[in-house]
Amino acid sequence: MRRLHPSMYTDGSFEDSVRGRSMRTSIASRRAAHRPFTLFHLAVLAGALSLLLPGAAAAEDVVIGWAGPEQQPHARALKQGVELAIAEANERGLTVQGRRLSFKLLAYNDSGNPNVAPFAARSLVAGKAVAVIGHYTTETTIAGAQVYAETGVPELAVFAPSPRLTQLGYKNVFQLIGNIADATAYMATAVAQMDGGKRVAVAYNGSIMGATVADAVDREMQKHGTALAGRVSISARTSDFNAVLKMLDGGKADILYFAGIQEQALALSQRLRGANLTVQLMLSGGAFNPHFYANAGGYGEGTLLMAHNRPESQQPGFPRFEKAYVARFHAPVMPYVANAYDATGMVIEAIRRGGSVEPATISATLHAMSYDGVTGRIAFDADGRLENPSYTLYEVSQKKWKVVRSFP
Repeated sequence: MRRLHPSMYTDGSFEDSVRGRSMRTSIASRRAAHRPFTLFHLAVLAGALSLLLPGAAAAEDVVIGWAGPEQQPHARALKQGVELAIAEANERGLTVQGRRLSFKLLAYNDSGNPNVAPFAARSLVAGKAVAVIGHYTTETTIAGAQVYAETGVPELAVFAPSPRLTQLGYKNVFQLIGNIADATAYMATAVAQMDGGKRVAVAYNGSIMGATVADAVDREMQKHGTALAGRVSISARTSDFNAVLKMLDGGKADILYFAGIQEQALALSQRLRGANLTVQLMLSGGAFNPHFYANAGGYGEGTLLMAHNRPESQQPGFPRFEKAYVARFHAPVMPYVANAYDATGMVIEAIRRGGSVEPATISATLHAMSYDGVTGRIAFDADGRLENPSYTLYEVSQKKWKVVRSFP
């Protein structure tokens, strides 16, 4: 390109040419300066600001574990209680030491098998669970406890009331329901206050929990000066109750206390009515029917049940919890689901109070704290037992469970 030199412009047009180009450049610059931001520009600016703002960093995942038999409807309901507490915590938001936390659920199906439970526990620990809600049965909860103790991960049991659990000496094990020794003591008191000096016989399934309950009932009745009218063990999977009927033959007992879960308890109730026995059936807390809060689910009139917790009518937080649960899962609330919800909420609160997601710190904080949950005030003694547990005695009347009295 041929370059122009000022000497070629003898009429002063060179200066005019330069001024023209400068004016055009200035006008273009002003137009660019006043051009509005596009969405692209805004996105770029937002991205740049997010790198500068410490509170806008990505949330840190915190894993809470759950273990139980997925095929069992009640176990699945307990898991849903955990899910609800986690969802609500994430909606509220929690920041610990400048880190925004996002809680995640890691679930493992242990099939209710004590031989599978240790593998489930190791998987949850390997998955970085900072606490575990579970397991479901006493046997599986105890089987997993050693694994959690080795790593310091808190284990919160919501459906395992055996005293053996807190007698293991582990400082990371917690029971969210009362010890069975307390439940049987209240049961024996209730029986002793009935008219006519009731004679009690005991039947239980072959589980550790069943034998523990039977032993406790025997001790408590002796404290009231009454020996058992009979005692028999049956398989946890049987529907053959001939051994129970034989024990009751001849009217040896006024009350049959059965320590077993709902499916077997309901079958026994029907068999007793079919045999035209007048014995009154009394059940442990695991024998509730799925629609417990609505109806008796096939249990006969006069059937008694000693359950953990106060009745839902005496739990101020229950209506809000029930509404949230039904809206999320489109199913009625089963007993002890609120305990699983409370256990999860207490872990999350322990993280907030302790300012750490380290399992050892969470365990120490759980021991030191008191928590107001749906089921009431929750605090633990040095062994992880629930302090001041409550119980309720129910009786079937007009096909519904009616409150007889609460303890203490």
